[in-house]
Amino acid sequence: MLSNLRILKNASVRDDYPIFGGHLRSHDKKIMTSDHKNFILMNKELPFEGYINIFVYENLLKKSSEDLELKQEDSKLKCEFDNTKVSLNLLQELNMPFVEPPKDIKMYDLDEETIGILKFASKFVGKDDEYKNVYFGNNLIIATDKQKIFYKETDIDIEPIALSKKIISFLFKGIKIGSYQNNVVVSWEENESIVSGYGLFSTEVFVEYPIDSIKAYINTSKKDVTKLCNMAVIKDAIDKISTVCIGESDPIIEIKNNNYTVEISGESKFNGSIISDYDSEMQDNYSINTYISSFNNISFDYNIFINPELSSNKRLLISNDDSYIFFMEAI
Repeated sequence: MLSNLRILKNASVRDDYPIFGGHLRSHDKKIMTSDHKNFILMNKELPFEGYINIFVYENLLKKSSEDLELKQEDSKLKCEFDNTKVSLNLLQELNMPFVEPPKDIKMYDLDEETIGILKFASKFVGKDDEYKNVYFGNNLIIATDKQKIFYKETDIDIEPIALSKKIISFLFKGIKIGSYQNNVVVSWEENESIVSGYGLFSTEVFVEYPIDSIKAYINTSKKDVTKLCNMAVIKDAIDKISTVCIGESDPIIEIKNNNYTVEISGESKFNGSIISDYDSEMQDNYSINTYISSFNNISFDYNIFINPELSSNKRLLISNDDSYIFFMEAI
């Protein structure tokens, strides 16, 4: 049951509004949650009818056992375990809206690879309304915070939808996804850990998202590039720089290349400076200053590329031959 509750909590809130937002409703062999914007329903019968605080119910199961014997007595849900007796309030009239699953919409199976890419892309979204979601559609996955762009072409020709971090964190193997009006629709079949169900998540429409401009920008920028080094070089240098820059919230590093040698340095206002030299695969002179945090979440299977002709614009292209992370500007 705990696995099912983890799913249901994606449409729950701990706040007092809406009044039903922190409750699980059990009715007609179904359990459901809603925070007014999102709705999840799962096909499971529980030994009671009504509303119960989902967080209290979850804590009770964690402290006892999932095979806990529950008994409804009027407006109370009672149980006993160890040396403990519990009587929980069951509410009946919280008026949680019931949302039927949309009919006749195309649903797409998401494999583990695509889900992994979406979760990786979600680390590059911004805070502005039009950039706080991952764009998924028209054979593209795009995320940007206006400083960096994550860009990947896919085989999934889904109608464009905006996927928030919350929706993406919800995705799991075996889930299907589709779009309906301003909602993301998900559904799944029963498996060894959860029962079948569906959900609707309210989302935003990409009114100002410049997809064509981003696509053209990436396609132009990845031409005539030269490999500088692998991300392992950057990670090693950052690890060493961090030993000196203790106490700095987000240290700045300088990446400087000349004649097949890349020099990566950092400086602390209080502690001093540090420089590390590495072999590179590029002869041209190039330098860029950027924050250490710019390289967060980027794995060793990515390589750093430079277009020497664009060096004055301080741009980096990071690629693993399958997807791209593009630094539009540096400090």
